[in-house]
Amino acid sequence: MIKFVRANPSTAQTNAALIAPINNKGVRVQSIYMSSDTELTVTIVNSEAHTILWRQYVGARGGAHVPVDFWSTWHEGLDYTTSTDGNVFLMVGFEYLGRG
Repeated sequence: MIKFVRANPSTAQTNAALIAPINNKGVRVQSIYMSSDTELTVTIVNSEAHTILWRQYVGARGGAHVPVDFWSTWHEGLDYTTSTDGNVFLMVGFEYLGRG
């Protein structure tokens, strides 16, 4: 079942928690919606290793829904980073996959 998580920061974020890890599971992301009032880049990374899984530029007063299909590392959740201050809205559609 697809779940949704939202983030709405107004200041730059570095490795901020987005989706919590669950033992014996990975996170599969299937859609991302984002908008911002400032030009910036949003990056989604694994929650522990912080390896980059997805990165997207957003223009000022821009927004987009992006169908995606990527997975976290096993036993890791997802964090996100924004490149600068700005009112950002991020909504991620995901599901946990694995045993347990």
